[in-house]
Amino acid sequence: MTAFGLAYAAFIARSAFRVDGVWHFSLFDDAMVSLRYARNLAHGHGLLWNPGQTPVEGYTNLLWTLWMAFLHLLPVPEAKISLLVMLTSEALLLLNLVVVKRIAELLAPGESAVAITAVILTGTFYPLIFWSLRGMEVGLLTVLISYGVLLVLRLQHQFTRAHLLHLVATMVASLLTRLDALVPVVILAAFLVLSVGKERRRSTAAVLLTSIVGTLMALTVFRLAYYGDVLPNTYYLKVTGVALSTRVSVGLRALGMLFIVHLYAPIIVAGAALLAARRQVNRAAVALLAALVLGQCAYSVSVGGDAWELYSFANRYISVVAPALFVLCGIGLHALLSGGIRRSAGLLAGVSAALGLSLLLLLLFGKGTNFLLPSVPHVDRFAVPLVLGAALTLITATALAVSMANSRPPRVGRFATAVTTGVRRRGLVSVLVGCGLIVVATNQQALTTAYRHNPASEDAELAKVGKRERAATDPRATIAVMLAGNGPYFSHRRTIDILGKSDRHVARLRVPASAFFRPGHDKVDLDYSIRQLRPDLVDLGLPISSANQVAMFQRWGYEGLPNGMLVRADSRLVNRRLLGVSSFLIKGHT
Repeated sequence: MTAFGLAYAAFIARSAFRVDGVWHFSLFDDAMVSLRYARNLAHGHGLLWNPGQTPVEGYTNLLWTLWMAFLHLLPVPEAKISLLVMLTSEALLLLNLVVVKRIAELLAPGESAVAITAVILTGTFYPLIFWSLRGMEVGLLTVLISYGVLLVLRLQHQFTRAHLLHLVATMVASLLTRLDALVPVVILAAFLVLSVGKERRRSTAAVLLTSIVGTLMALTVFRLAYYGDVLPNTYYLKVTGVALSTRVSVGLRALGMLFIVHLYAPIIVAGAALLAARRQVNRAAVALLAALVLGQCAYSVSVGGDAWELYSFANRYISVVAPALFVLCGIGLHALLSGGIRRSAGLLAGVSAALGLSLLLLLLFGKGTNFLLPSVPHVDRFAVPLVLGAALTLITATALAVSMANSRPPRVGRFATAVTTGVRRRGLVSVLVGCGLIVVATNQQALTTAYRHNPASEDAELAKVGKRERAATDPRATIAVMLAGNGPYFSHRRTIDILGKSDRHVARLRVPASAFFRPGHDKVDLDYSIRQLRPDLVDLGLPISSANQVAMFQRWGYEGLPNGMLVRADSRLVNRRLLGVSSFLIKGHT
């Protein structure tokens, strides 16, 4: 646990940056949107985007935002508030490891290999670390779901009123954290109702249903009274105005690539848990863990994935159930190493071999259009994970084939017996080696990217721009931005959100038929956001290279600055000299 804590602390320390001799911290840009809402609430303006304006629900994580508001009440300078958020997430990640260990021990009592595997894989899972320590609500929701699993399993073994009340509180907290936590919450509730005795089934269902429906009704009443909407503004932004078929198509493509370059190893090993469940472990509990993973994958597909699939690692929806996948992985790895699924290993060996060959074919023939495989854009970018994945899956297939050899001719059978005996004698070493292979296969693409490019560097640069904008503008100025997190938080200026997360008009636009669907980033109405609302300063975060766009902004009364921003020609609230002349363009956001 200490090693994980030190690694997380190093990740946090890497996000620090200096401005005017003072150390600052910032979060992932979307998390900073919630942080701005939290500061406004803590300062008495209300839970809104711009003080004095009609409230719009531009956040998706109410409970997490309320915690951020509490942090703003502490005697801590603004430059360090983000650090407190990250430290909170670190504590949640460590707490989650404790819960994961207890889940594994409950499912496989006396088998330390299962707990060791689950904890190592969860603790090193880069997407969970990234989304949590960059300030998103992922860490909080993950520990709530994990704790919900633990409570349900305890209730299955021994039903107590205290555990049931704890489960209700956990479900309520999950729904208050994110409305779409309804998917895992319903799965947990359904499992418990089906697994308790008939004499308790009706009363348990009534308690759980009342808590879920009551929480949803309370949120809806609050939302209608305060924001005037039935659903969050982000729902209209990401889901409405785009066909379900488009969302599903994009979501399936993202999930497929995620499996190919990121999650193939744990999924294959977790498959062994499903085979081992026939005899060795609680089959219903294994089904619950699998249902949570599949449920979140289905939800991710239904909404078109996340806006950040370009990172090529698990998105926020799938990361929150990664512990469930890794507990299954622990059960599966133990079964493989102990020879516990020898009779069923043939199917898994076949699947592994087929996947390994498919990965090689994809690398060799996925660069262009052909009748066998779909074309994969930038397939060369995934050359290393594809080669590594093919090697590991083919090795897995070979190992499984060898593990079946006890029923083969004597010479091969003796060899297989010797391998199995050696694995058992070197149990801990075998488990650690197996974990190491899965960790490398799962995280190497993401860790390589993080090593080459500090994941917090872009957010730090956006924060610096926000501080520069604050120094160069009058407090009465209005700024229109494309990236609405770090810049607006540190600028302290009335802000127009061009992408519509905190703008009711933009959120209800339809996605143009010609646009590539990217949830929350494909609705823009510059005529409304700039020509009609007339901000003093416009920061699009990308170069304006089109002559037509230049002419359009000039007609609207805007002139370009050397740093790529636009300033309203008649505005006296912007000091052009203080904005500086250095160009600032965010790579990957164009």
